[in-house]
Amino acid sequence: AELAPYLGSYTLQQVDAAGRLVDQPAETVTARDGGLQLTAGPAPVLLLTFYESPAGPDHFLVKDADGTATGLRGDFIRDPGGRVRWLRLSGRLHRHQC
Repeated sequence: AELAPYLGSYTLQQVDAAGRLVDQPAETVTARDGGLQLTAGPAPVLLLTFYESPAGPDHFLVKDADGTATGLRGDFIRDPGGRVRWLRLSGRLHRHQC
């Protein structure tokens, strides 16, 4: 139940060759063994491990499927009402499509 706000699909907005802004399906966050996993198309599954951050909650470390640290970090961004709206990873924002 604690993980439910994070679960779902996230999209990335990009400008296509014609200059139009389009939504590209990017990531899916699902529950796995009491934690979160991230899948993005054919890319390997990644595990998201929360940690305590002075900047606030919702910050995570990214690990490979075998638990090896990747060196990447990210966070979930909430709206003023407290609902998870964005996933920030590698400097890119992905909109939550709950």
